[in-house]
Amino acid sequence: RDIDTPADLPRLADISPTRAPYLSVIVPALNEAHCITAALDAARCEGVERIVADGGSTDGTADLAARRLEGILYFAPGDESIVEMLRQAREAAGESPPAEAPVPEEIVESFDEPADEPNEQLLRDAKMRNYKPVHDPQFKLRRVAPPAGGVWLTYANGCRLKGVVVEAMEGSGISIGRGCNDCLLVDSVVSDCGGNGVQIGEADPYATTRGAQPTVKTVVKNNTVRGTRVTHAGQIYWGAVGIWAGISEGTKIIGCEVSQMPYSGISVGWQWRPDPSGARGQTIAGNHVHHCLLKHIDGAGIYVLGSQPNSRIAANLIHDAPDTSARYAVYLDQGSRSWTIENNFSFNIHSHAIHLHQTADVTIRENTMLPDQDTPLILFSATAKEGITVGKNRTKVDDRNAALENWKKTVWEPARAAR
Repeated sequence: RDIDTPADLPRLADISPTRAPYLSVIVPALNEAHCITAALDAARCEGVERIVADGGSTDGTADLAARRLEGILYFAPGDESIVEMLRQAREAAGESPPAEAPVPEEIVESFDEPADEPNEQLLRDAKMRNYKPVHDPQFKLRRVAPPAGGVWLTYANGCRLKGVVVEAMEGSGISIGRGCNDCLLVDSVVSDCGGNGVQIGEADPYATTRGAQPTVKTVVKNNTVRGTRVTHAGQIYWGAVGIWAGISEGTKIIGCEVSQMPYSGISVGWQWRPDPSGARGQTIAGNHVHHCLLKHIDGAGIYVLGSQPNSRIAANLIHDAPDTSARYAVYLDQGSRSWTIENNFSFNIHSHAIHLHQTADVTIRENTMLPDQDTPLILFSATAKEGITVGKNRTKVDDRNAALENWKKTVWEPARAAR
């Protein structure tokens, strides 16, 4: 049937009562505060996905749309806006798969012999997939990861997202993506997502496979996630993480809670070697990360990767991973350089608290990390101890609860309040 005016929309209930969305309505907007609410209300109907593509409004259009919208809000200011709006038109969902089989139509194929069908098991097993195609030379696969989710920023500068609630998304929840600088996500909630809960920047395929330096647009700078709760992300893509940052500079993840994750809680960096990538100056502090690694091993509450000079993992509370090996509180993987790990508190981690794999130039000091047994604090894997500075760490206390309460008052709470 012909559906091209608001008056036609109610007829969708007769066309497809069991599928949603049946139709994607894309609303391009630029300084439309006077009419955006009415436009979205006109398109409100069961079976309709409403998408607002805001081109960088300065009159509050995006705020009004966010309050009215249960679908997707794109904010893409600058010269790239038209390109982004066209991309959104291409990515509009249209019909969804039936509820009983919510497997996205992603592609997993070999470089040498492409597979004819998507491989759901590989999608579940692939770790730390974000929304860009990523070439993985180790497994010689090209994996396309979760699609866009609730809030998707590109080329946004100084954007502030406060009190955002995103839930029940097939893909990732909130993305501060390509070209975004000085953005803030604060006091928000992301739950029940198929992919990453929050993601910052990109996994630059050129940096990871060809050795090329990232472009200026790729290395997002000075973005912050603060006071945000992420739970039950990675429900379709088990290799997703709660808060993920790719190739970025000056990223701050402070005072957040991440829990109930199939894989790692927080992951920062995206390069399996020590070469400079543009990533540097990261701060992961005052976070509460617990009940992660529920499906995968070889991860951690906080996982980092690649050279990231002048970066810190400080004053984080990490606890409760399943009682099996290869699940750590903090994991510095291949190529990690120039990290300081200090003043963290962990317990109920059944492997070593810290895993260093092909790592150098790391300082580990003044942490309280309590193993269940007499497990050494650090697992050195292809890592020379001469390149690691270790001092004043505790692996035993007389009273864990008393030590934890004192640590919260003197270390954790000040870190969470720091700006």
